[in-house]
Amino acid sequence: MPSISALTGFQFYHGGFARDYQWTAHALGMRHFAVQHDKYFTAPNEPKVNYPEGFQGSKITVVGKVVADIIEERLAMRI
Repeated sequence: MPSISALTGFQFYHGGFARDYQWTAHALGMRHFAVQHDKYFTAPNEPKVNYPEGFQGSKITVVGKVVADIIEERLAMRI
């Protein structure tokens, strides 16, 4: 079985976005996905940098199926 490189970094956020996780993931050779509740972004179509109130708070929601679908697509090398 050939090896695949599906290394992926996830960032979950609520209304804001910072590039720190994106830069780290890319520096490590990983694909980065920013997930905001029920939608996701990846390079080169990323959200604008924004630091609203509660940006790194404890009320970040995410739809698990969205994350599971990304994982399945990455393992199949479709994204």
